[in-house]
Amino acid sequence: MPRRKRPTTTPAFTPDGRYIGFIRDESNGHERLFIWDSLTQTMLNGGVDLGLVHTPDSGNLSLFVKPVFRLTNIPNLNTVSFTLLQPAGVGILVQQIVGRHKLFGQTVPTLKRVGRVPFGSFHAGQRHVHWDLRVNRKRLMPGTYQVTVRALSKNGLVRDMGKPRIIHIRR
Repeated sequence: MPRRKRPTTTPAFTPDGRYIGFIRDESNGHERLFIWDSLTQTMLNGGVDLGLVHTPDSGNLSLFVKPVFRLTNIPNLNTVSFTLLQPAGVGILVQQIVGRHKLFGQTVPTLKRVGRVPFGSFHAGQRHVHWDLRVNRKRLMPGTYQVTVRALSKNGLVRDMGKPRIIHIRR
């Protein structure tokens, strides 16, 4: 039997248009807040429980971004650079570009998740990390990839995402 989709309400964009938030009614009477990143085309953190629904939908959702990164960059294939505004765990999300499709009227890459690479915890300030082009202990195959630097909380929740960068691996 097909899985029944839950009703979603109050969609809202962040001011920069990158993230879309919405509320979904769950089967247990609770509501969950979900955030979707349009640049990596991923859901962040699996939703936040907002508790039991006591009233019908009223009001709107308002989103803002509190940056953890001042700057992220991949100046060459083996280096990831970032400037943190506050201490955080840092890693990257690697996605392979496997085509193109339309999203909100614009042509964007079609992304296939390759994996994550944790770099560890860092204090605020400018940092550079060497990356051996491996994800899950496997070297990236030739192709085009989107790499996004991510700041994580101590319990592994995404706090901020840098601007994705496109890299080309050739052999």
